Amino acid sequence: MNRLSFIFIAISFLTISGCASNQYSVTYNSDPEGAQLYCGGVAKGYTPVTLYYTLDEDTKQRGYLNTVPCSVKWVSGASAEAGRQFSLSQFPNGVINTVPRPNVSGYSQDAEFALKVKNMQANQRAANAAAQENSSSSTYQQNNTVQCKRMGEFLNFEIKTFQGMICPLGWLKVY
Repeated sequence: MNRLSFIFIAISFLTISGCASNQYSVTYNSDPEGAQLYCGGVAKGYTPVTLYYTLDEDTKQRGYLNTVPCSVKWVSGASAEAGRQFSLSQFPNGVINTVPRPNVSGYSQDAEFALKVKNMQANQRAANAAAQENSSSSTYQQNNTVQCKRMGEFLNFEIKTFQGMICPLGWLKVY
């Protein structure tokens, strides 16, 4: 009975989560990476870039997604068009669209820039992680305060609030 209940719950979850999602992800990539992605004439960032498209009922019935025209442009000036039609039955969970660089001069410049973009993205992730850590530690410090009174004072004693969980030297925690 327990196993049957688990199977029923799992099937229900998969059915509900499959029906609830109207988002379709298209990851635009380039070879080499680091080309600027333009969709509908608007810069979207350096490849790889993931964009999310909302699937309406007509698109689902048609069975394929048509996107706005997208292209990639490498730092050397080389450019290429990205695909814009994706089969929902062949790629039901999204697609990665990798655009190869045309065989024109400037490849070494584009490959070097790809490394710079990867380093920049790694530095950005590290900075975001550090900022998140600092934010959570400052929240910890703001939320954790202790009230203390000066040692040796019994009448007219002074109470101060300190950040942290312990009172500084010469002070006792007030209960």
